Amino acid sequence: MEQQAVKQQVLVPYDFSKAAANALLCAVELASLFKCEITVFHALNKKNLGLYANENEAESAVKNKLVAIANDIISSYNVAVNVYVFKDGVNQVINKIYERINAIAVIAGLNSQKSPYNYFSPGAIVTDYRNLRVPVIVVHDEMPRKGFFGGMVLPLDFNRESKEKSAWAGHISALNKTKVTILTRNYKDSYFAASLRSNMALVIKLYANLDVNYQMVNEADIKCDIDKYAVDYAWYNKGDMVVIMATKEVAVDDLLFGLKEKKIIDNKYKLPVMLINPRDDLYLPCGC
Repeated sequence: MEQQAVKQQVLVPYDFSKAAANALLCAVELASLFKCEITVFHALNKKNLGLYANENEAESAVKNKLVAIANDIISSYNVAVNVYVFKDGVNQVINKIYERINAIAVIAGLNSQKSPYNYFSPGAIVTDYRNLRVPVIVVHDEMPRKGFFGGMVLPLDFNRESKEKSAWAGHISALNKTKVTILTRNYKDSYFAASLRSNMALVIKLYANLDVNYQMVNEADIKCDIDKYAVDYAWYNKGDMVVIMATKEVAVDDLLFGLKEKKIIDNKYKLPVMLINPRDDLYLPCGC
């Protein structure tokens, strides 16, 4: 007898914060688009076990809270939710189970107020999950102005990896029947300019196959990194989410000043950001 494939999941680490609650709502939107389930888990570790009398009480109390939250989501949105409690660090749990449960994305809730019980920090997001084959979608403790996936902004540059993120932005927008904004800039260097044109041609071909509604916006005069500029552009042009690639090759400047994606995901507007690792075996959404 053939073993039945595990149904696709959206993975939500839940630390009972405001950002985690928003992450769960983001997961509902994504699961509704992909017709898949949600897996919510809480990780009990040295930091938070001290909140309870003992491990058994901790596991029981957390499980009951998660079940109540899951039941509310199920009844309100008609989306299946699975609940788990693990005794391990949150990053260890994510890296161990995301492939086993057939996760299509991890939704990370980033809180503005620092707490030892928060699961995520900007630094941890860009360092602890660099090997994931699926996107990490970072949301904040403030809800976006509209939805999470209504207007995706896709900054496109000359790097070969830049086009890898287009499949996710395009497929989500096609399912959601919304528009992708492809954001580019000019390059004086002829090689960079040619590489950008090649990337643009591939993305346009892909979006034609997916029947994606998109617009091309060329910000010719900008001098800064296109990913950083995309956050400001999204905010002032009512974009809902910026889609970026993680840095592939970490240079000395990155070690000294930090990876650029750290500042992007921790943007002052608290815009959601989809962060995708450049990998040869990158997971792509169905139909791409």
